[in-house]
Amino acid sequence: MTVKPMMVMIKLLLELASMSKFEVALFGVTLTDHKKFAFHLEAIKDYRAKIAALDARERKIFRREFAEFWVMEVYKDDINAGRTKLREGGNNFLQTKLNTLKDYADSTIRYLRATGLFTVSPHGQRLMLLTASIEDAKFLLDNYKIGLSSYTHLDFDAYIDTYLGNPSLPLIRKDNPTLQAEDLNRMVAELSKVDATGASAYKQLYKTAKSRLERLQVIGRLENVLGTIQIRNEAKSIRENKTASLADIKGYYNAITSRKSDILDRPLMYEWNTWRAMVLINDAKDVQGNYTTDTDGNPVSTAGGSKPDIQIEYDTFHLIVEVTLSSGKKQFEMEGEPISRHLGLLQQEAIKSGDTRPVFGIFVAEILNETVISHLLTQARYKSQVYKGSIRILPMTRLIFEAFMESTISHPNFSHRVLHNFFESVFSQEAIKLGEYDWVGYIEDKIRNFQMPHEIMVV
Repeated sequence: MTVKPMMVMIKLLLELASMSKFEVALFGVTLTDHKKFAFHLEAIKDYRAKIAALDARERKIFRREFAEFWVMEVYKDDINAGRTKLREGGNNFLQTKLNTLKDYADSTIRYLRATGLFTVSPHGQRLMLLTASIEDAKFLLDNYKIGLSSYTHLDFDAYIDTYLGNPSLPLIRKDNPTLQAEDLNRMVAELSKVDATGASAYKQLYKTAKSRLERLQVIGRLENVLGTIQIRNEAKSIRENKTASLADIKGYYNAITSRKSDILDRPLMYEWNTWRAMVLINDAKDVQGNYTTDTDGNPVSTAGGSKPDIQIEYDTFHLIVEVTLSSGKKQFEMEGEPISRHLGLLQQEAIKSGDTRPVFGIFVAEILNETVISHLLTQARYKSQVYKGSIRILPMTRLIFEAFMESTISHPNFSHRVLHNFFESVFSQEAIKLGEYDWVGYIEDKIRNFQMPHEIMVV
């Protein structure tokens, strides 16, 4: 290889704006010679132009045929030399190599995102440069180019000591005081559009910082604030057109769970899409997704093990939402104890702080494991001394959860009080005396009739 892989991807994305995983696999991963950059760039543009001119059925056929052609070109030396024997058997050399390239693309995108310079658009699942980091990316490309470094002529020990093991290399944009100040001013200007006082405070903090580390910390905090603003804007957009948002959320669930899904990090996207669903059910004081995000507000990694996936505050109650793509016995092993603990700890903390609002939970899975249902029903029947009360978590399949969303949106007089009454009813003493399957059936009946006016009560 005669390239710096990250520099190659930066240059491609500066030219193309975004790339799909399929494009990264075919055109990015296989770009191993920096002298062929222009050829690969034109190949991507030509591929896109041809795809755009086709209908859906023709596009699918062309995509498959082009992939075979491209992989054949990449591995033509092996094919001509007869080196097509597959380590794990089978006889479809081209398909096996294509699958391998896709796996490499997954890993490549994961490593690129870890640098903090790249992001993935949640809807299109396309790799992009992070808006806030484009200048950083340009700085690296301008200084280090896409070809091999000037250190590669050194022997191994010297290469490690001089280059790879040198903590002062590579120099990045933030190492330059002038460019660092430019970045600060750009972000302060962005924040001042919505919070002039906050923007002024961050500028003052930077000015009075006593060290390089403190200045970098100020910039980091400012980036987080801007990311939070992006999330708020997204939540606002979701609520502005509920019908369109509902269709988009349901469509994305189908895309995530499809066997042919090309979506990167499906568990993360499942979590993020459920956050969007709960935002859609308006009337909450706060809907907090505990997955981590980048400065563009895009999800980066799932919620940590010590937190619920989503935490919501209403005027009269608290709600946590836990989601999983796991099924069978693995579902109980992975989710049974953690989801109960998350709700229990929140309930415990609320009571200690004098907050008397009840805490409920929703557990969403594609297929509910019967052991999980039994566990949640048992938890709801008994009061825990440790967690200061019953652990009340409602199990729903994803399709029933979608019906739940639709019912709240179509309710003629929906408010958080209607939602509160719904939870109280499905955890009533009469309801939790039912058997597991009857309880789930009772919940589903309640959801299907959720929009009926007789559900409205006063809490």
